[in-house]
Amino acid sequence: GGYELVAGHRRKRACELAGLEKMPVIIKDLTDDEATVIMVDSNIQREELLISEKAFAYKMKYEALKRQGKRSDLTSCQVGKKLAAEEVSQNTGDSSRQILRYIHLTELVAELLELADEKKLPFNTAVELSYLRTEEQQILFQYMSNHNMVPSMKQAKELKQISKERMLTYSEIDQICMNESTEKVQVQIPAKKLKQYFPDTYTKTQMEEIIFMLLASWAEREGKE
Repeated sequence: GGYELVAGHRRKRACELAGLEKMPVIIKDLTDDEATVIMVDSNIQREELLISEKAFAYKMKYEALKRQGKRSDLTSCQVGKKLAAEEVSQNTGDSSRQILRYIHLTELVAELLELADEKKLPFNTAVELSYLRTEEQQILFQYMSNHNMVPSMKQAKELKQISKERMLTYSEIDQICMNESTEKVQVQIPAKKLKQYFPDTYTKTQMEEIIFMLLASWAEREGKE
């Protein structure tokens, strides 16, 4: 026998610190799934929740509701994926579609999920990558670590599409990520900004010569060819 605290852990701790011997409580007879729903609802409003914490909380409630399979206005056969997500979304500020996206993030390997928590991997990109096989995600993380890069949304969608057709390889990941990276290496400097560093009499050709001379000197110091 005994009781289990489902919600209010912080309030309980505050009462203990205040030296209170008693605190008001609500006692309910709950199933494990009902307790899970209440626990998630009490914690999901915390502003400091990590993306991963939110994802697993939504998943816990989603699966608990599906197991319950009951609502006063629905028959059990109607409680499917969409309806369970709609229930989870109530009072969260997230749509049912967004709930399912969060839940799918739980398919990410720990290394990629940590990057999402740290905001180094954008949420939408992380969702796309969560559709890759576990082994593919591990290969991708190795590539990202080796090249100090994060895939763009476009690259993530390409990786996801190839993964649907076959097992992704390191070389294919390299081809997709390097192609776009190469295309994006374009630098444009407004003439107005350049002119502030040169005499008014300098022509465009003269400015270019000096710029390239300075770049060559910098590259030599950095040990670049």
